[in-house]
Amino acid sequence: MQIDWHSPLKQFLCQLGLAVILAALLTLCQEGFLFDGVLLGGIVASVATYYFYYQAFSGLKSEAFTPEDAAKMFLLRCYRAEVFKILLSVLTLLIVFRYVDDKTFRTSVLLGYVVISVVGSLTNSYFFNTQETLH
Repeated sequence: MQIDWHSPLKQFLCQLGLAVILAALLTLCQEGFLFDGVLLGGIVASVATYYFYYQAFSGLKSEAFTPEDAAKMFLLRCYRAEVFKILLSVLTLLIVFRYVDDKTFRTSVLLGYVVISVVGSLTNSYFFNTQETLH
């Protein structure tokens, strides 16, 4: 399978790999964090980020837009994708926090989610060069 360097799949795989490494390191170095909790938080953040970029960038290359219409369409897709990303993250974390009573697991999930979300935000410019993505 060929992975496009500007695809959401590349960032998803990177974040997922980083979530596994973070979970392993935290469970080895710091007692009290659970591997599966940190991994679950990382997966939630990775899936939400993947969904955002898939929705924001899908179809822009194939559709014929004027530059002004392409910018408007891209912003519209970004706003819509960001709303659904937040809803997906909140609903998933609410399910975990509602049905899991273990505070250590909850803390592990939240830590994994926050760290992978921050890493995703910091690596956006590396993975997505919008000039090449939109043309």
